[in-house]
Amino acid sequence: MYGATMYDRGGFLGSLRTTVDDSAKCNGSATSFLWDELHNPCKREEYSQGTQSCQLDKIFDHIGTTNKYYVEYGFNKKTQCSGSGPNTCKLWRVHGWTGLLLDGDNENLDINLHAHYLYSTNAASILKQYSVPRELDFLSGDMDSHDYFVMDNILTHFRPRVVTTEYNRNWPKDMTLSQIDPKLRKELTNASYTFKFEECIWGASASALKSLMESYGYELIGVASALDLIWGRKVSLVN
Repeated sequence: MYGATMYDRGGFLGSLRTTVDDSAKCNGSATSFLWDELHNPCKREEYSQGTQSCQLDKIFDHIGTTNKYYVEYGFNKKTQCSGSGPNTCKLWRVHGWTGLLLDGDNENLDINLHAHYLYSTNAASILKQYSVPRELDFLSGDMDSHDYFVMDNILTHFRPRVVTTEYNRNWPKDMTLSQIDPKLRKELTNASYTFKFEECIWGASASALKSLMESYGYELIGVASALDLIWGRKVSLVN
């Protein structure tokens, strides 16, 4: 982080703490929202499952917006603000954003929700199919599955300014683990799949996502405890 150091408290990425230098709290820098978060921590709102909507408000208040475009995949209901709590509800309902919603089983063209199963072989091409801008403001991924590989494919072609990734808190902090993408097996490339949530074994560990996101130039800037990691693209933070 710029002007900040993040360290652990009570378990890997279980919560966010920072020590912020004087310049961050005085000069209105892109990371000064971290200083605000220390003294005015986010609480859960009605718009998201945890504190995501509040944290996104603070982040975009400080770094600004460019196109107010979002993509959220793993959208588990057919209406905009329902289910377990989408991360884009408040952006759409309160701030007037628009974007693309994707889910394997749900579709509602009235809200631009389309049914697609995403893999490491097709995720980016599907976003291109719907003319998603390369540098969209916000990307949210929550599949409870091979999220790591889908995110990797998307970031090869797109550069969202802020990203949320769901992480599996059941896996220890020193383990870099991810559920495998079945399309990585060439003999199964053309097979069809159905997905079933299996208790503790799903998604990716925080360490795996940290390694992935940092390789694409992202910094960890927020945590919705036990739910999502929030990442900012370094170039966006600096500018």
